[in-house]
Amino acid sequence: PRAQVKALRAVLAALAPLGLDPACTWLLYLDSDALVREHAQGVAAFVRTQLGPSALGAAAPLARSEADVHLLLAREEATRTFRRPQRLNTGVLFLRATAWAASFLDTWGSGRTRECKREPAPPIWEQGCLARLLLDDRVLDDAQRHVVLAPMLGFNSPWGRYVAHLWGGPGHELRATLPRDLLAALGIRTTDALARVLARARARVVPLEC
Repeated sequence: PRAQVKALRAVLAALAPLGLDPACTWLLYLDSDALVREHAQGVAAFVRTQLGPSALGAAAPLARSEADVHLLLAREEATRTFRRPQRLNTGVLFLRATAWAASFLDTWGSGRTRECKREPAPPIWEQGCLARLLLDDRVLDDAQRHVVLAPMLGFNSPWGRYVAHLWGGPGHELRATLPRDLLAALGIRTTDALARVLARARARVVPLEC
């Protein structure tokens, strides 16, 4: 799990020399069993849909505006087929490229805080640790103003509208069909075609205007 934190920290460090505006530069982290379903909508545009006044009022009552939010996570929710949700799920998250985000990753990944020492290492150390950190502003500076916990049906569950997270629990049966169907819808039907798409994506850095 700490590899997730290290990867995000490395990407933040790599972005620093590019001179991108932190106010409108978001990182999207995906577990290996998660995929983006809605390719017509960019990451920044989707994030804005999750940070409107009504969403902030319910999920981050201390956030005064979208600019206050640096981390967007999903909280798990009970459904008819998913009856034992956890407080949050870190398999998909959006992180703004800011100094607060870098400090957050250092705190989350260090495991040196009392909240995280109590958490056993495997298999989901990072989720239990982060849930505890978010409850205490003394450990994670101003977390209740900078972090939003959004509903999981938007981007972090097998039924996610923007990102589907095909975890091993309820909904795992979609692993057999959803990735193949999505690639086919995008016109990607061979391994070579997928490799070409990935190569083009890795070569592009598109600065966004706020």
